[in-house]
Amino acid sequence: MSNVKDMPQRALAGSKRFPVAVSIVGLGCSSFSTFFWSPEELQQSLSDSTKSWSVNDLDRNHPRVQEWIRTIHFALKQGITYLDTAPWYGHGTSEVVIGWALEAIEHFDRSSIQINTKVGRYEADPSKMFDFSREKTQKSVELSLQRMKCGYIDILQLHDPEFAPTLDQLLEETIPVMLECRKAGRCKALGLTGYPLHVQHLVLQRSMERFGENIWDQSLTYCHYNLHDQSLVNQPLSTTSLAFLESCQQQGMVVLAAAPLSMGLLSNQGPRDWHPASAELKEACRRAVQICQQEGIDISRLALLFALSNERVPCTVVGMKNEEEVELVLKIAKRIGHAVAEGAKDQEDVWKAVLNDAEQWFV
Repeated sequence: MSNVKDMPQRALAGSKRFPVAVSIVGLGCSSFSTFFWSPEELQQSLSDSTKSWSVNDLDRNHPRVQEWIRTIHFALKQGITYLDTAPWYGHGTSEVVIGWALEAIEHFDRSSIQINTKVGRYEADPSKMFDFSREKTQKSVELSLQRMKCGYIDILQLHDPEFAPTLDQLLEETIPVMLECRKAGRCKALGLTGYPLHVQHLVLQRSMERFGENIWDQSLTYCHYNLHDQSLVNQPLSTTSLAFLESCQQQGMVVLAAAPLSMGLLSNQGPRDWHPASAELKEACRRAVQICQQEGIDISRLALLFALSNERVPCTVVGMKNEEEVELVLKIAKRIGHAVAEGAKDQEDVWKAVLNDAEQWFV
């Protein structure tokens, strides 16, 4: 179903459990939920047929759900080959929507895309939000497969390990189940995902000690590679002289990035009230947005161009909730592809080549 000539791809150097290449943009599927809705928008969406937006009440025929399904279809047609979701996203609704979208595709080639989900984070209720037990991990994988109707998971990821009660529980319960799933074919590869880079690095190191080898195939980080934070590639870890990306790559892992707009900081709309950034950073980003607007520049496009220009990060996961947003991101990705086709070889060459005159002035 994909049309890869439209969406540029990059080679996936590292684990042999991955395909040869992946689209430089991945579809972040947290958008297929009410996570980013305002209370007013949520209330307006309810009707007699839609009593709530819980996974058990989800209406396949609701206009918004149908829009999400069309968005997935459109993204696949444009050559996006990477879908990233989790049981946490909409507490199940994201996975269900993906399943509905996939079963509606005639002659679907499952091997043409990567479908990834996670274990460890689940419910809105704080007492049930995190569960890294063996039993819950097993049940979660089976439920994800049922919801998404996808046969197997490409990358099963450990979600937010920084919230686990102990690292020992991860090593003794959660991770062994993940390894069993990979061995049994329920997933093809294993990944780490979360915010603190040092926690992912610690899990990686302790896993190597526990299992005698590196068991991880991928790391997905968020908010660590954008216009104001490049710690993913340039900040050495406290326990090594290497940055996180280099440390993972030395172990044969693929490293991907998410949230290139820094969860709204680098957008005209600005962040939601719950955004955890400091007041100083929020003000700096607000000022940057203002300057861009004065010069006729959309800071979100500039932020995407920056994030996608680094060939060392093969894929950047972007949340897109409708076809219009997919189309906008596709246009930006094509600028990257055109620069590479014209001979740009490294990040600096690509970054310079993709900027127009106004954007060159800003940076």
